[in-house]
Amino acid sequence: MKSLRPFIICLLLLIPAMAVVPARAEGFITPNMITLLHALVRTHALDISDSGLLGEYAMLSACEDYHQYYQDDFKWQKIRTDIFNKAMQERDAYPLSFSYVMPVRLGRYDFDKQLYRFDDKTAMHNVNAILMSLKEEAACGTMRTVLMPRAFRAYLTPVIDAEGVVLAQGDAEALLKRMTTAGNEKRFVFARINFTVTYVEPLHKVVFHNGAPTIFAQSEMSPNEPVRLDSRLESVDFYEDEAASQKLLYTYKP
Repeated sequence: MKSLRPFIICLLLLIPAMAVVPARAEGFITPNMITLLHALVRTHALDISDSGLLGEYAMLSACEDYHQYYQDDFKWQKIRTDIFNKAMQERDAYPLSFSYVMPVRLGRYDFDKQLYRFDDKTAMHNVNAILMSLKEEAACGTMRTVLMPRAFRAYLTPVIDAEGVVLAQGDAEALLKRMTTAGNEKRFVFARINFTVTYVEPLHKVVFHNGAPTIFAQSEMSPNEPVRLDSRLESVDFYEDEAASQKLLYTYKP
């Protein structure tokens, strides 16, 4: 009997690879440090009027300017102010819809249901969250952020509960031949999870009394937890390649 308890897929977002992957689903963008910080600003979860937060936000937003002008108090202050004003003017237009890419492995073809089932290790039953770790992006050269969050977790409603990639028998056979020719013996395809952030609980300053650096987090009880992004699952698109340059195989809709 299938368990009804949702589970969390904890997958690291590989930013160097993801940065070159365009979002194929119309209106959905790739989640990275800047785009997710924009989402926090739009939902009023990140208050960049705080001088410390604004400093890190400006450093990440204008890394080259940071290296060039940080030692000039007056030029860097102007850049910080311009970045803050631009964010306040554009915040309502910052995207909240994202497309997160993850590999999944196909198992055996189900001739009765006309679908390629997922391998047990990458099954997509009751998947209710995606962990995105962005610590490599939380830096400008050798300067790393301290106050800013470095990980985000999107909680999906409804959950993903897909048996596999639905394909007619002829299309499935052709897919297997293409994967074999390409040396894809483990039968990996790529799922693009399309979701929209609906609510983000505001981050608050957390001051530690043990000498640890002050940070901004959603909870003082668990300050190191990834930022929770309440999200609506829109769809999951399955492609043969990570760049989604080939034909769409199947779209799962909840």
